[in-house]
Amino acid sequence: MRVTILSDVYAGIPFQLIAGVKAEYGFSAYIESSKLNILFDTGLSGDVALENAEKLGICLCPDYIVLSHGHSDHTGGLPKVLEKFKVPVVAHPEAFEPKFAMVNGVLKEIGMPLSRPEIENKVRVISTRVPLKLSEEVWFSGEIPRKWGPSHTGLVYKVDPERGAIQDEVKDDSALYIKTPKGLFVVTGCGHAGVENIVEYGLQVTGESKLYGILGGLHLLGASEERVKDVAKYLASKNPEIVVPTHCTGQRAQYLLAKELGDAYREGGPGVSVELP
Repeated sequence: MRVTILSDVYAGIPFQLIAGVKAEYGFSAYIESSKLNILFDTGLSGDVALENAEKLGICLCPDYIVLSHGHSDHTGGLPKVLEKFKVPVVAHPEAFEPKFAMVNGVLKEIGMPLSRPEIENKVRVISTRVPLKLSEEVWFSGEIPRKWGPSHTGLVYKVDPERGAIQDEVKDDSALYIKTPKGLFVVTGCGHAGVENIVEYGLQVTGESKLYGILGGLHLLGASEERVKDVAKYLASKNPEIVVPTHCTGQRAQYLLAKELGDAYREGGPGVSVELP
């Protein structure tokens, strides 16, 4: 099984220049194996993920489109992607609800570009709050409990009919859990649910006892240095072999994670692949 990043915020590795891949403020990854292929998130535009796949020589043929949550930097590419692939879309039910961010004191829409009915007019939608087994090795997490550590929601909101704009806990934030012979491998979108919660729930869902690795956004952009150090120490305590922090992790956090994790730390960005055992 291979996990390849198709869309990410930063492309600064020499091979990315040679391959001619593009970066954007979005995230998308492709999970491919002989049994199951998944397009995990679609990036901000869809164009970047699709073009990068072509430049990388990846022939996309997903069995599912899985959405980590409803923010546009992960779902903005849905219209382009659904033009090409008529496969089921898997997401938490709240991923389809309107979402907002506070920018200079003004609420800005940051939700999906398509409503749930619009998506359902094109393909089947599978929405679930509980874990969904997609294959013998792969689970969609559904809603991740927030009981092992803090979550990271930031300045994101939803609108309540009675109370107006309220803090969005981003309960739709979900991950992919992959069982490997070396333990659990986690693919995240933004990681709003919090690293500790994401990993511990994955171990519980899959029955694994060891964390083999994690790839994706850890949402530490803007987090305090103390919080980043806590995450780094937590991940180091799990003794993973691979950690690829991307997207909204933030460069300061990536630096601190690299110091703590040593050889387990790997640079991310479009085109970066991880071969799973």
